[in-house]
Amino acid sequence: MRIGPLELNVRRFAERKGRPPLGELGTSGANIWRGLVSEDFNADLRGPKAFETYDKMLRGDGQIQAVELAITLPIRAAAWSVEPGDDGAASREAADLISGNLIGGMTITFDEVLRHALLGALMGVTLFEKVWEIRDGIAAWRKLAPRAPKSIRKWSMDLGGGVQGVVQWAQTDAGYAEIAIPIEKLIRLTWREDYGNPEGRALLRPAYKHWFIKDWLYRFANIAVERLGVGTPIGHLPEGYTKADQDAFLAMLEDWKASESAAFALPPGYTIEILEAQLRLQGFLSLIEHHDVMIVRSVLAQFLNLGTTASGSRALSEGQSRFFLLAEDAIADWFAERINRYAIPQWCSYNYPGLTPLPQLHHSKVATVLDPGGIANGLAQLAQGTLLTPDDDIENIIRGWFDLPFLPEEHQRAIDQPIEASDAQPGAPIRGGHLAHPPVLSGVEGPSAVSGSARRRYDPQPHLERGRQLAEDARRFESAMSEAIEEQHARLLEKMSPIIEALRAAPDAEKGRHITRMQAVNVPLVGKYQNLLRGWLWQLFSIARDRAAAEFGAEPGPASQTMRAWINTKAQVLAQDHAERLRASILHQVLDSIRQDLPTDDTVRIVAQVARERARVDLTEDLRAAGEQLVDLINGALVRAQTG
Repeated sequence: MRIGPLELNVRRFAERKGRPPLGELGTSGANIWRGLVSEDFNADLRGPKAFETYDKMLRGDGQIQAVELAITLPIRAAAWSVEPGDDGAASREAADLISGNLIGGMTITFDEVLRHALLGALMGVTLFEKVWEIRDGIAAWRKLAPRAPKSIRKWSMDLGGGVQGVVQWAQTDAGYAEIAIPIEKLIRLTWREDYGNPEGRALLRPAYKHWFIKDWLYRFANIAVERLGVGTPIGHLPEGYTKADQDAFLAMLEDWKASESAAFALPPGYTIEILEAQLRLQGFLSLIEHHDVMIVRSVLAQFLNLGTTASGSRALSEGQSRFFLLAEDAIADWFAERINRYAIPQWCSYNYPGLTPLPQLHHSKVATVLDPGGIANGLAQLAQGTLLTPDDDIENIIRGWFDLPFLPEEHQRAIDQPIEASDAQPGAPIRGGHLAHPPVLSGVEGPSAVSGSARRRYDPQPHLERGRQLAEDARRFESAMSEAIEEQHARLLEKMSPIIEALRAAPDAEKGRHITRMQAVNVPLVGKYQNLLRGWLWQLFSIARDRAAAEFGAEPGPASQTMRAWINTKAQVLAQDHAERLRASILHQVLDSIRQDLPTDDTVRIVAQVARERARVDLTEDLRAAGEQLVDLINGALVRAQTG
């Protein structure tokens, strides 16, 4: 191609040079021979012997135990959840099912799974065997069964160094035998898998030397106390002593033990003196303290020793804790990433083939567990300095950190409600047609925001109109609740029906297992039920607040944090209580129908009627009681504000 005076050979740039070489030539380079790992230079820290040593460290040393608790407890206390990959119905449904299975639907608790997994970080590796079952037509984990690393006899590896499974040396009905477990059945959590080493590099590995020396120092310190704590006796014999005299006197000195009644009566010419030990126990203690410090330093937990040494301050503790929090989040991410890579995709392939993107296991930041006050203060300073603009998403994230209910869907932030400049309180700045600092609802929380000559008479007329609409709102709520409850009952009976059939057909010896299955069925749509209740309580609050404010001559404003928390928590508790009472009523009716030998169709029909009656009673009684409590709270707060 010619461009002006230049001749360009475009073909030269467009030619393909073929495909890249495929396949793998080299290996990871890990020192593995016939499934046996020999990476560590210390023979005591290879294979099963290493895991036995780490187990001894964890069980027998107080400082190592403190390290374990400091690492594991904050991560176990964090909030764990399974989030959908997108907003699609299939992804949300899969996420709910995985969450119900992983976090609350196994014979082993999720906390125990997490505790054993974190031992893998401390010891280098831990394994779980995925034990499957078919539950309500879903391939579910019956349990993620921990497999002790010390039981691993050898690793099954491919030519490239990839793990294909393990061979476990374990006790069976026929005695100890080798058990081969393929990788498809395993979740392998290896911490710091350097160059393909399946046994990893344990967090406790750098602490081993200090633990070993400290253990040795303790032994010698005890010997020093026993042998040198009271000094060494030296005896002097008189002239002309015999060999028999010397042996008898020496035996007496060797048997001397310190006690409150120890004494000697010596013949003439015999004397005893005490040679005091030159080695002081303080030397042992300072060395032990040094190795204790090095143990916690190896996991960035130096703050555990503050207060036991001569130096240390709060500022130093906070600085050290920040690095520890980074390590904690890294460990939690490591566990979540392994579940997201080796557990959830397989679960989805059995139950939701082709689903993308997949649900993911998430955790809250560990800092929200260890330092909630610091997090709250930092966010407050950011908001005050206008570096952070509060919105519903941010508030819901923070509520999740502090284990508080989320905002209702119909909630609108007071700062986003446009007002006229004439409605602002004197001195309240206006920004973009919004109040920069919205007025507090007079009488609902704290002292009255408008008092004396500044108070304006509240006009109740607009809110009387809202009160007249309450009946219409009630009808809409009743219709929505009826639809939600019918759907809830239908889906619950779909889950219950095959269990009822199995329970009816099972011999007496196996009926208990099916009753247990029925008790474990999760009531569906509890969240939808809760959202409807929450919306209705907000309607009741709005009407009651307006009327109460009119009587007191106050101005209604946004709900206080306390009131929001009460409404959200009340809706959550009512929904959960309804689900538990509903499940118990159905179970009782099923057992009664089986006792009467009623046909399955009759049982299902009666159960549906019982469920409807249960829902009617719960809605009537619970909402009436909640409404009365809500009005009492508003009236009480207004009275306190007016009299305070």
